[in-house]
Amino acid sequence: MHIEKIKELKNSKDSNYFDFIYKFNYHSNKIDGSKVSLEDVVNLMEYQEAQSEYKLEDILQTKNSFELFNFIVNTLGQSITKLSLLEFHSILKKNAITDKKVFKGSFKKTPKVSGVVVKIAGNYEVESKLDELIKWWDGLEKKALINIAEFHLRFENIQPFKDGSGRIGRLIILKQCIEADINPILINSNNALEYKRVLTKCNVKDLYEFFCDCEQYEL
Repeated sequence: MHIEKIKELKNSKDSNYFDFIYKFNYHSNKIDGSKVSLEDVVNLMEYQEAQSEYKLEDILQTKNSFELFNFIVNTLGQSITKLSLLEFHSILKKNAITDKKVFKGSFKKTPKVSGVVVKIAGNYEVESKLDELIKWWDGLEKKALINIAEFHLRFENIQPFKDGSGRIGRLIILKQCIEADINPILINSNNALEYKRVLTKCNVKDLYEFFCDCEQYEL
């Protein structure tokens, strides 16, 4: 089982778990505009310092992304719920400068969403659409990568948070892959434009094919 394997790797300092977590968070944050280099992602996590100057917001969200990554690994096997999504958001936005603007740990209060590239649900639709999405996911007898692609596409169309939906959505991909015994995929920031273009097409098959071409982390 991939769940037991990744937890075993997490507890071994010499495993490639840490290489993956550094790359995953670097690329996921860069897709959403972070300027922190991969080298400084490692420096921040290993030595609590960076070699270059960055906005405090970038540094906080880099650290918070690691905390959320580890939280998701530690809670593998637990169902996705609206409450767990709010907890994910609270961790991601902890101490962030924009806390008051993005309503940390709550769904979006207004229609405006930063960085949106797809037609999205209104703030008044978020909870009902999440209910539909989670019910659909829980009702699947067997989860495959194409189902994960559909979940991600629908989640990104909802954009439940004013900021952070993309990063949380990509971490959910990680969670769902591991729980389905699928090697986790890494969406490289060099392919960010293609990734966003595929999202705008709102076609599950296209996103599935994009996922198939992504780098895989072999457990």
